[in-house]
Amino acid sequence: MKQYVTDVGAAAIASATASGQALEFLGMAIGDGVFSESTMDPTAMTKLIDEVARIDISEVRRSGNTITVVTDVTNDGLATGTKIRELGIIARVGGSSMLLAYGYDLDPETVPDPSDSDYERRFVSTITLADDESGVVVTRGTSGVKFEVVDGRLKMTVTITEED
Repeated sequence: MKQYVTDVGAAAIASATASGQALEFLGMAIGDGVFSESTMDPTAMTKLIDEVARIDISEVRRSGNTITVVTDVTNDGLATGTKIRELGIIARVGGSSMLLAYGYDLDPETVPDPSDSDYERRFVSTITLADDESGVVVTRGTSGVKFEVVDGRLKMTVTITEED
């Protein structure tokens, strides 16, 4: 999966650096929309093309200038099989939430119907801050792990840990 910090995400990181406000991670979004490399710019994305599920983030792992988000996806509770074509990291600095990072896969893995077979996959997203952004404070937006199934199609869990 190719992953990019979006333009609004880069602006939010710059705002957090300038203002001293926290970069608050609110959730991970999964979608099955089809991204076109010839007509679309991943850094210009402001939302997923077709979001099918979102989950709150329980923890954030940061080491130096690198922020790592780990998402574990299973097919428990899945009504039918689907493809994971999109991944988004939802965050905010101060006010409203935005799509901090967007990822897409042109050859996505199929998540099988749970009656056919079990499925588990780990997605690891990393964001590297520039040296002048190293003062950004990273926080968790909500406590605990909560997931929302959109259209009854996907169940996810998130595992994100903090480094000492």
